[in-house]
Amino acid sequence: MVNSEYMLRSSEGLSEGVGLAPMEGVSDFPMRLWMSLTSQPAFQVTPFLRVTRTFPKRIPLNWAPELLIEGLSDCLPYTLVPQLMSPEPAPFIEVAKKVLQHAPFVELNCGCPAPVVVGKGAGSGLLRNPSDFCDFISTASSELGDEKLAIKIRTGFDSSDNYASLIEALQGLKLRRLTIHGRTRAQKYRGYADWDKILYAAAQLKIPVHGSGDITDSACLEDRLSSKHLLAGIIVGRGALRNPWIFEELRTGVSALIEGRVLLKAVECYGLILELFSVAPERLYECCMGGFFKKSLGFEYHSWEDFGVKIKRKLPNDQGSIISKKSLGKVKMLWNYLRSSLPAPLFEPKILRSSNFEDFLAGIEGRLCALDDQLPLKWKPDLDWVYAGEKRPESRAVANNSN
Repeated sequence: MVNSEYMLRSSEGLSEGVGLAPMEGVSDFPMRLWMSLTSQPAFQVTPFLRVTRTFPKRIPLNWAPELLIEGLSDCLPYTLVPQLMSPEPAPFIEVAKKVLQHAPFVELNCGCPAPVVVGKGAGSGLLRNPSDFCDFISTASSELGDEKLAIKIRTGFDSSDNYASLIEALQGLKLRRLTIHGRTRAQKYRGYADWDKILYAAAQLKIPVHGSGDITDSACLEDRLSSKHLLAGIIVGRGALRNPWIFEELRTGVSALIEGRVLLKAVECYGLILELFSVAPERLYECCMGGFFKKSLGFEYHSWEDFGVKIKRKLPNDQGSIISKKSLGKVKMLWNYLRSSLPAPLFEPKILRSSNFEDFLAGIEGRLCALDDQLPLKWKPDLDWVYAGEKRPESRAVANNSN
């Protein structure tokens, strides 16, 4: 559990704090560990585990080591929320009961907008028909028990016309919590999240409600939560990739300034964590048990430097290239988001074309030499389209983003 001292520092008025949203292919175990080093979200949600009539027979260890390895969660500064996705109640309930042997509650994904998911009736496909949605949730809640089920939804499928009916279907159910991404399935990640609808649900229901969508800095959090006393918590997804130190900003209200050498070392450490998990996961678990991830490293260069040295020592001695192409690909994915909050020279796509980890880091370092020692981590609305699947607006020129 997160200690009480940490919870007291959570964003004012949010009893359950601010957490990292589930992101398929992104918020895996290495990312969760790294986020705990940057700015310590109060809780983190696993990417969904897809459940069918035949899968999984056993809960995959790499999906949620924090839950499945005894004592591991006690050595980490965040609580983990396990999320499952299924188009049918029966297989979901069967697997959820297995997960509940290791966790206090489990979350059902009713929000994923991916066509391959929706086409099979899972994710936000469950929102098409409020009656079917009600049957699924009430059946699962009854079978699992009071406060054992949480759900994550969007505001509707093609539109929000049935949103009130979806919320009404949850009346009287003793759910652990409801998380709402304030967009419809049709919107995917385009446009802006509708926080009025999130607050509507919080006012109607007697269960904890968490909000999600467009939280990119402390200013927009305040703007969207004029009635934040209604909400129990917030989850941050793409905003945390664009600024991995956002959780500290949301707690303090102070925009971040980061030394270039801290930025570079933190990115390097993410690559090292990824690689260790890939080639010797048991050694990474040992690092967790040894307290490597207990405290945030924040903006302290020497802390990041010492951490990197310790992780390198855990890598196999016979390893040739320090970072594999697979791990490099994950680091590039993070950098593709993170660069949007940094001065314009660091947004250059050439860095992402590096063929190995050493050249990648050298590309960042070379551009840092021409910048101030202290770099702002600043949300740039003009770049939102890049991360929302939209076409580039004709009137905007990315290269002209100010420092």
